[in-house]
Amino acid sequence: MRSHENEPFVVNREVPAVIVPAGVEVKLRPGQAGYITQALGGSFTVYIDGNPQTARGTACRNPDGTWTAID
Repeated sequence: MRSHENEPFVVNREVPAVIVPAGVEVKLRPGQAGYITQALGGSFTVYIDGNPQTARGTACRNPDGTWTAID
């Protein structure tokens, strides 16, 4: 497990996510900014607009510190 303690990110494509703990499925939209608070495998806990959400997929950290979703 690799922890991401409040690392900022900006969504660069539509990403499916689930609001925690309500379980409501949402789409993160390009341009939304948030913070990664935890990463485990392909699951990320992120905060967008103050709401915790879980997103699944793979992301790579760019040299400038930003993140890019790759699947």
